[in-house]
Amino acid sequence: MPVFSSRPLETGPSDPELAAAGIPDTSPTWELELLISGAVLFALFQIPPVLNSFFAHIEPHATTTMLSAILLVQIYVKAIVYALTASFVVHLVARAYWVGLVGLHSVFPNGVKWENFKAGPVTLEVYRSRLVSLPAIIARTDNFCSVIFSFAFLLVLLFAFTVAVTGAYGAIAYVISHALMGGKSGETVFIALAALTALVPVATSVIDRRFGNRLGPKSRRILTRMVIFAYRSTAQGIMSPIFVPLLTNVGRKKILAIFYFSLFGILVFVIAERLARTDRLSVNGYDYFGASDRFGLDYRFYENQRERDDVFPRLPSIQSDIITGSYVKLFIPYSPRRHNAFIAKACPFLRPIQGRGVQLGADPVLADSVAAPVLACLARIHAVTLDGAPRTDVQFRFYEHPTTGIKGIITYIPADSLARGQHVITVRQPPPEEVTASTPAPGPWVIPFWR
Repeated sequence: MPVFSSRPLETGPSDPELAAAGIPDTSPTWELELLISGAVLFALFQIPPVLNSFFAHIEPHATTTMLSAILLVQIYVKAIVYALTASFVVHLVARAYWVGLVGLHSVFPNGVKWENFKAGPVTLEVYRSRLVSLPAIIARTDNFCSVIFSFAFLLVLLFAFTVAVTGAYGAIAYVISHALMGGKSGETVFIALAALTALVPVATSVIDRRFGNRLGPKSRRILTRMVIFAYRSTAQGIMSPIFVPLLTNVGRKKILAIFYFSLFGILVFVIAERLARTDRLSVNGYDYFGASDRFGLDYRFYENQRERDDVFPRLPSIQSDIITGSYVKLFIPYSPRRHNAFIAKACPFLRPIQGRGVQLGADPVLADSVAAPVLACLARIHAVTLDGAPRTDVQFRFYEHPTTGIKGIITYIPADSLARGQHVITVRQPPPEEVTASTPAPGPWVIPFWR
């Protein structure tokens, strides 16, 4: 029967096996690491749903230009969360493995008893030459657990730097385009600034590698200034203290492969997760099941079937699939990215009734003479029908959804005179900004309900 030893595990350079293997000692930080991992990991798992809800409530109010910035921030903020979550999960698993090895070494400090290893001579020779001792594996695992935090925060810093630089360049491009170009070519200015930040480090690296030793004093001063600019503009003072030690100790090819695999792997995961949440990406195994306007039923059209945090910024809705009251309450969201341009095109005599930008306080109360033409235009655009008959008599009002905050128009369709059974409401969709032969205007939304 083995005797459990209470002696501490020797993992310092004084251990001859570790010294012979050339494995450096690590500071005893694992207790703190476990404490941090457990607490932070619990908190991190709560963040993605909160972020999804936060951005879902913001996106419906954004114009096309603003939406691009929101999507970029959303992707990189979630990438930061997932990078931290993945690193803490890996750390906990690795540290649990380390604890198991420590316990095993404590019970069997002498390691393998090869005289009891029943195998042929070739197998025995291979195992003896390749099997790493427990102290060496323990030290390597301990080092890995200590390094994983630094690597994770390297990714976090890169994502955060990208968000900060994109925001700064976006603001600069906006100011330049409105001050010097009449509000045009803002995207071109932004791309030029981003290209400058990306190309200068590449150019300085290539020039320094090929011609650095042959440059004269003046050329060397110019190159030095360019390197300093690249160093500062890419925040290397923050990231290099982590990246350079990893690069020079782990190995350039190995660490770059791990770095880029982790970087793009997280971004692909975040984008795929967003596409899946918006029903643009899924795994289909239903050979004989499909969506149908006439023979399908979409829960998203019915308020009582939606979850409280569900936000569908384009889909109209009614209160339920079974109407028991006297009216069908039809709500049609207003999508700035589609409605702004389409109203201007469909009703060119109208002028905007509110200005864009930051607004303090509630929406101003509009005069009836201002609101009525806009509501009439929206009614013509959406062309509501009930059981195939156009409902030109419906009276729309401006409405802000109390749960999601989405703004739109609402009307109440009388239902008392409707026969028992199925009825269908259709609502014409506003087309995208550009309708071509390959991308025709979408068909109307079809909302069945029963009395």
